[in-house]
Formats: sequence, structure tokens, C-alpha cells
Amino acid sequence: MQNKYLQIHFTHFKQYHKKMFERFNFTNDGAKFFYNVGLSFGFNGYVPRAGVWSTPWDGDLVIHGENNMPVYDPNFTKSFSQISDETAKKIADRIDTSDEKFLVLYSGGIDSTCTVAALIKNLTQKQLENITISLSFDSIVENKYFYDNFIRGKIKIHDSHEFDMRKTVLEKGYTVITADQGDALFGTELGTKMYPLIEYYFIDKTESNYYKKNISNPDVHYSEYKDMIIWYLNNCMNGRFKKYGLTSEKTSFDLIFGKIYYDRLVKNIETSNCPVNSLHDFFWWIIFNIKYIHCALRAGGVQSTGRDRSKIFSKCINWFGNQDFQSWSMANNNNGQKINGCTQGRYKIAAKDYIHELDNNDWYYWYKMKVPSKQIIVNRYREDIYEETETMFGLDENYQMIHFTDPGITEYFYEKIKSFDV
Repeated sequence: MQNKYLQIHFTHFKQYHKKMFERFNFTNDGAKFFYNVGLSFGFNGYVPRAGVWSTPWDGDLVIHGENNMPVYDPNFTKSFSQISDETAKKIADRIDTSDEKFLVLYSGGIDSTCTVAALIKNLTQKQLENITISLSFDSIVENKYFYDNFIRGKIKIHDSHEFDMRKTVLEKGYTVITADQGDALFGTELGTKMYPLIEYYFIDKTESNYYKKNISNPDVHYSEYKDMIIWYLNNCMNGRFKKYGLTSEKTSFDLIFGKIYYDRLVKNIETSNCPVNSLHDFFWWIIFNIKYIHCALRAGGVQSTGRDRSKIFSKCINWFGNQDFQSWSMANNNNGQKINGCTQGRYKIAAKDYIHELDNNDWYYWYKMKVPSKQIIVNRYREDIYEETETMFGLDENYQMIHFTDPGITEYFYEKIKSFDV
């Protein structure tokens, strides 16, 4: 019987996948689309949680537990601060009940700082003795004020360059806390990188200012930005062509990649039961729906090694992954809590408010920008992890890592991808 999968890591652009395409000479538009997705956006896995978004693996993907999307509730009233406090108090209860030890992956960025701030606010000094912060010099540099005033000498620390998910969980007994899903609540950086480009897209300054000002205005529908979104998505792909030194001529399909991606997402939105109105809603929905599972499974999947990941996932907490945080995200679009303006310094406002209540660091509150943190949190260049991710195919429903080199997987991939169409 065919395996069911939690995620299939086909869409990342790796040399292995390039060779697969060359070997099997895929010419159908569906294969080209997923190839271009991987080329444009790097390591991803697309598992739609709602609406119509077809993949080559339809029928073979399953979603477990809290990773399912909640039913949209416009009357959801819990605040971001309230949910943060409640999440921290659950950690405190686990410490009191079983003396559980926790290792928090900390980059100094907004999401991980928000997590540590919640623990500091809600745990007693005695309970904080069961907390260890895994960080690096880069983590300290990114948020030195917070490190100096709230971590150094107060909470145990661990060198993240020595972090190994399997050894940390299975040998040292920690439960790992990760903040990987923060972007899913607030919106993808794919959008925040586009917003500053608006002024370069529109020649007329009045028009430019109008579109910059209204990125999170629900009365200005994302469709008003359609041509720019398509242009931007095509530029993402074309930039990767240059980065990887691909010299083959772009086909007409490649040139309309942005339109195909845009049209597919519009169809997904229109067949889902959650309001998506503004430009920021549009980009938020990509990561909250289509890419959410990728974020949810990243720590135990990509940042670990070995075949059996079940014990690792049983000892890994996604801080922002519970149903309340997701419901908050669905009910709080376009009210200034996700983004307030079109610059990255005004991104993740609710989390910044929560941190500022503790540290009163005005600079961090007003100017801190999102910085990719994966390399900071864990040494991603360890040889064993690199070798495994090169041939990684996906994670099955029993949390077993499957590789392209496993019997039958190449054939499965070939049969699915060659018959897929957009």
C-alpha cells in the first residue's frame, strides 16, 4: 500500500532535483511549475490546508493534530499577549508536574525573543532553572540588549553550534521549543521584501504612495496589485536563474510563471473559508495555508538526522503552532497587529508590543527588521545534515524520513510528476 506523507520536499532547488529533471526530461507544465517554484523560493514543501491547490501528491498527503487549520472565527477574542502568557504557563505546569527540561532555540529575532520574553514573564525563577537558551554569538549581536539584561547570568545558555536535534532530545532529554511558525502568523517575508519595491514599480509618485500606503487596507483588494505581484514573482525566479548560473533559454512557460502562481493562489483563496482582502493578506495566506506545514515540520525534519523522527517530534514544541495562535492570526488581519506600514521595521507589531512590555527597548521596537535565522539558530552546514537533505524526499505519516534513494521513491516521483498539470 502506498505511503501517506506529512510533507514531500520536492520543491527545493537542489542539484539532485535538477539531475532528476534532466534524467526524465519532464516537459509537462505541471512539472515545470513545481521546478520553477523550487527555483524561485528555495527549500519548501507545499501542503494545502484549505481550498483548492493541486499538487502531484494529491490523495497521498495527510495533516496531523494541531497542524490542521482551525475554522475561521471572526469573533475570536483572545489577544496575542493572552495566548503568549497561556502558552508559557503550560510550560510552567509541565515543569511543576514532571520536572521537564526545555531547550529554547534562540536567534535574537522577533519570534524567538517573544518566546523567551513569555517564559521570563510567566515562570518563576525556580521554574526558569529548567530552561536553557540555545544561542550563538550571532544571536547575541542581533539582540544584545535583551541578552545582556534578561539572559546573561539569569538563564542557562547552550552553544547552538553544538546543537544536534537527535542528541539533544534522545540523549540529553530536553524538550525543544522552536519559534519556526512565527512568520506563518504574521505573513511571509516574501511580502515584506516586495513592499519597499512598490515605489520603483510605479513611475507616478502619487500612484506609488497610494499603493505603499494601502498594503494592509482591506478596502484596497490585493487584485489591484495583480500586475506587480506577477512581475515580482517572475523576478524571484529570474534572480535564481542567474544565481545558479542556468544558461538555458527561458521558455514562454517560465516567463508566465508569476501569472500561473498568482492565478492558482487566487483560486485557493476563493475556495477557502477565510477572508483574504489586502495585499498583506495575500502574502500571509501563502505561508499560513500553503507553506504552514513546512514551517511546522522544519525543526524535526530538516534540522535533524536519521530515519525515525517520531521521538524527536514528540519532544518538540512549536511555540506559535497551537490552535489559539492560529485563530488569532485568522481573526486579526489589517488592524495594525501584523504590519503597520510598508517597511520591515513595522512588521510583527503584536509580538513587538509584547516584547516591549518587558524590555522597553525602543530601538528594537521601532527598527528591528526580520533577519533569516535558520543559520543562527542551528549550524545548518554540518556535513551529516547537508548530506541527508540533498536526497530528502519527504516525511511519511509515521514520522519516518524518506529519501529519493529509497526503493521505489524515484519511480513514485516520476509517475506523479510526469502526469501532473496546472
